[in-house]
Amino acid sequence: MSGLVLLIGCGQVGTWSESRQVMLYPVTGVVMLDGEPVAGAQVLFQPADESQQNLIGTAETDASGRFTLETVQAGPGAVAGSHNVRVCKTVVTNINTNFDPEAYVPPVTEKNLLPAKYNSFDKSGLTFEVSDVESTHLTIELDSQAK
Repeated sequence: MSGLVLLIGCGQVGTWSESRQVMLYPVTGVVMLDGEPVAGAQVLFQPADESQQNLIGTAETDASGRFTLETVQAGPGAVAGSHNVRVCKTVVTNINTNFDPEAYVPPVTEKNLLPAKYNSFDKSGLTFEVSDVESTHLTIELDSQAK
């Protein structure tokens, strides 16, 4: 099994985002790779409903792999319904400090430290339901051998 999402309800209700005119519901969780927490990972949630795909939720995991979702330009939480998930953890691999910033800024190269499969909404295999009745807490299990 390359990706597993476990949902547990916690009994909270949503909040109205005036800026985006949507209800948002609390989403928290933890990212694990081979049973170990993943610190510094970017977690992104995209609603499966095409009319809401601009309501991307984002979070970064802490040292314990835990995260709290925020929807871009809306606030804490996510819209209710099914979501596709992608997870990545990148590091900069080439930082060239020997250049004239007035003349040229070299490109930065990043390397993803997690299997590439998880860095795609379409290929990650990670989906989950955000409840409109109670908060959503999930565990995202990643497999280092995933292709």
